[in-house]
Amino acid sequence: MQQGYSTAADTFRGLFARRRHNAQTTAGKLPFELLARIFRLCASNDLVDPWPSPGEKVLVSAITISHVSLRWRVYALETCELWSQLRSALGPRWLEEMLVRAHSTPLSLFLEDDCSCPETMQTQMDHLLSHLRHISLHGSPTIRRPQLQSFVRLLSAPTPMLESLEIIHTFEGYTAVFVPVEPFAGGAPNLRRLVVDGDRIVLPGRVQVMENLTYYEFRDRGTNGYASNEQLRVMLEHMPNLQVLILERSWTYELEFLPTTKPRLSLQYLTDFSIRGAGSYLACVLSQLKISPTTNVKVTCIRAIEKDKDRLCAVLRTVVEDWSGNATSLAARVAFCRHSNTPAADYDVWELKRCYSEGGCGDAAWASTQEQTRFEVHTLARYNVLKNILLSSVLTPCGLRALAMYCSDDDRGHRPKWQTLFTGCGTVEHLCIAAPDWLGRLLREWRTDGSLFRNLKTLWIRGVDLTSSIDVPGPVVHRAPEQWTPKMVLERLIAQQGSAFPLDALCFVDSAVPGGWFKELSRVVAVRLVEGDSQIPSYLQ
Repeated sequence: MQQGYSTAADTFRGLFARRRHNAQTTAGKLPFELLARIFRLCASNDLVDPWPSPGEKVLVSAITISHVSLRWRVYALETCELWSQLRSALGPRWLEEMLVRAHSTPLSLFLEDDCSCPETMQTQMDHLLSHLRHISLHGSPTIRRPQLQSFVRLLSAPTPMLESLEIIHTFEGYTAVFVPVEPFAGGAPNLRRLVVDGDRIVLPGRVQVMENLTYYEFRDRGTNGYASNEQLRVMLEHMPNLQVLILERSWTYELEFLPTTKPRLSLQYLTDFSIRGAGSYLACVLSQLKISPTTNVKVTCIRAIEKDKDRLCAVLRTVVEDWSGNATSLAARVAFCRHSNTPAADYDVWELKRCYSEGGCGDAAWASTQEQTRFEVHTLARYNVLKNILLSSVLTPCGLRALAMYCSDDDRGHRPKWQTLFTGCGTVEHLCIAAPDWLGRLLREWRTDGSLFRNLKTLWIRGVDLTSSIDVPGPVVHRAPEQWTPKMVLERLIAQQGSAFPLDALCFVDSAVPGGWFKELSRVVAVRLVEGDSQIPSYLQ
């Protein structure tokens, strides 16, 4: 027999020997109650074999675990949920087998790129519509728009058990995919989740029955999305029970802004809202919504030009005011993300968090509560025109009591006016500095007269090497930074404690501190030397 070659009989004998061996192990003797939990976990996560053998289809984990041992197989065949994930990659034979094993369990159907026989899959879907709980239709280079349209057209039939629907086709094409109106007009009464992602996927117009939707994700990558803010508003008005809303629009296509006298739309049950697009698109959409303090918000600006910035920042300021409400204790984080080798892919991050008990008093009340909601703004690093305005409109609301500054401000010569930011932080009591240049700016702008940070109680310095000189950027762009020696930094910190606005505590986290500093500083302020971010309060992380 040639090396590397085995017959079907050899494979069967190997499988039998493995089952017999596994039956004698601890895994083979697990109680049925624990096996049931394992199987349901596999079914809910739809785990797959990450390294399939060459030429073989990727089989769902249910098929794999049913071959662990005879005992596992018997119980796996009795767990119908394991066989409810029907994937086109399995091929017609396995689909038929899984249908038999699933019995009457609600099914999930996935049309994917590696579908070996789309016609058979379409026939299966047609017969199973009344039993499908989740439908995911993914177009691809092999499943072109006409084929995808034939699958989507089947949705005009009643789908009484359907709870989740995904229609995705991110590949370019010249024909549109039209979604029938029936699922939104009573044909799918239990539909809760809708995902539309791609170019030229057209939802039906004037849909009046979408009250059941709690999750709506619309990623428009082409020309057939909402033409104006008015059309988008009409659609959202018929989704009053939304809990999750995700919107994205390709920067290539503008969204027409039509002035309206209608009050802003309030989605009272919305807990998570994410929007991504060009500045004009963000301004159009955000101007139509009234965001509540109970909503987590993420705004990502992928493109902004001069004419967009003023309207976008004005809208953002209004949205932040709505979101912050009457909050008297907010935490903010600003970070310049420089993780990639491509500057165009780097994002600056501004973030507000509700972290403290609104009715609590003192630090103990703050630390005893969990983070509530957050408001994030991400902008491409190369759009420096937005920085100054965003800093003042997003990070300086009333009630800002904690501020964390992460990542180095290495933005290639463009320096935002940090004086503007610092001026708006008069209510900040806890400050975390996590980069040398940020610390340099603080030392330059901080005054003993209390003109800045007059309420600052605790200063955290994280990851800064204080045994060597640090660069203190000058107030003028492109001017060479000053060199502050460790002695100068120490003298500046001690001088602050002699003013009318001293610190209550000074904490060094993962920072190299020169010998003698601890003794010198301990005479004027409570000093802590700690390791690890776990020592930093959660509202500053």
